[in-house]
Amino acid sequence: MSAKAKRFGLRVGILVAACACALCAAIGVTGCASGVDAYKGAPSGMAAQYDGNFLSESDVAEQITRYRNTGGLSSDDSFKSYLLSEGMTVSDYRIIVINSMVLDKLIDAKAEALGVAATDAEAQSHLDSVKETVSMGDESVWTKTLESGGLTEEMLLAIYKTNLNQDAVCAKEVPTRDATDDEVLTYLQNNLAGTTQKHIHQLYFKGSDAQSRADACYAELQTAKSNGTLTTSYFEDYAKANSDEENVQSTGGSVGWTGSGLNDEFIEALEYMEVGDVSTALGVEDDEGLYIIYCDEDFTFPESSAMTSLDAVGAPDELMSIIKEYVALTAWSSDCSDYLARLLAESKVTYYPIPDGAAYNIALS
Repeated sequence: MSAKAKRFGLRVGILVAACACALCAAIGVTGCASGVDAYKGAPSGMAAQYDGNFLSESDVAEQITRYRNTGGLSSDDSFKSYLLSEGMTVSDYRIIVINSMVLDKLIDAKAEALGVAATDAEAQSHLDSVKETVSMGDESVWTKTLESGGLTEEMLLAIYKTNLNQDAVCAKEVPTRDATDDEVLTYLQNNLAGTTQKHIHQLYFKGSDAQSRADACYAELQTAKSNGTLTTSYFEDYAKANSDEENVQSTGGSVGWTGSGLNDEFIEALEYMEVGDVSTALGVEDDEGLYIIYCDEDFTFPESSAMTSLDAVGAPDELMSIIKEYVALTAWSSDCSDYLARLLAESKVTYYPIPDGAAYNIALS
C-alpha cells in the first residue's frame, strides 16, 4: 500500500473490538474485548486460563489500574460514570483487560512460531521514535507521560514489541486483496458524496533566510499567475529550482489530495483557495520551516444518489487510485481483526470470578 493510500481518510486500527483507553490512542497500544460468563472454580490467585496457561489476578489488577489512570478514570466516581455510560459492569471491563493481555501473549507466541518476531532493536527504535515525538526534546514531558500510565520504558518496549509482532503476524497470515468496485462505491457514497477534494504542490523553505526567500518566491509566483504562465509544470520546475524539500527533484513539490493527511494549516488555507491560487508563506506546527502551497486541481464528488457506478463518479485517476488502495487497506484491516478474534477464540479463555476485596470492584448502584 502506498503512503498516500494509508493516509487517506481515517486511519484504520487492527482491533478485535473497541477498548476504551487513552493510552491506546496516545502511544499505539492495541487491545480487544469479548464478553462471557466467568468460570466459578478459580485456582488461587488466578484471573483467567487460556491454552493451559494462567493469567494472574495481580497482573490483571495492575493492568486495570493502568488503563483507568491513562483513560482519566482513576477516581472511582469517574470509573463508575464511564461504566454506566457504556452499559458495562466491572466484570465486563475486567474481561476487556484480560482479553487484551491474553491476545498480546498469543500474538507474541504466534510471531515466534512463524519466525517473524520483532527484535529488541526494532522495538527500541520504535520507542525512540515515539519518545522523540512525545517529548520534543524535553525529558520531563516523557517522564510525566510514563508516570501517568504507570509505565516504565521496559514495559513500553514489551508493548511495542507485541505491536510489531501483531503487524508481522497479520502480514504473514492475512492475504491482501484489491477492493471490489462495490466496496469502493459504498465508501464514496458514505464518506465523500458532495465533498470537494483539492490537489496541491508545495515549496519548502528552511534556514535563517526562509522568510525572505518565501516572500520573494510568492511575489514571483503571483506575477506568473497574473500573466497566465502559472501551470502545474511551471510550478514543478520552479519548485525544483527553489524548494528546500528533500525529494523535490523527483516529486516536483507534489503533495497530494486534501484527504491524504495534509497538515491542518494547509487544510485551513485551502478552504479559501481556488484552482490556480498560491498561498502566502505558512508556518506549520512542530516545523521551523515555511511553506507555500499551490492548488492546481480540484474535484467535487457527486451526491450519493448520483454515484451509481465508479464510471459515474468520474474522479481523476490518481485520486481514484488512492481511494481504491485505502479501501483495500481498510478491508485488509477488517480481515486482520477477524483473524485476531479467531486467535483469541481458539485459545478458549476461561475467566475466573473477581476475588473478594478487589480494589477495582466498585459498586455501580
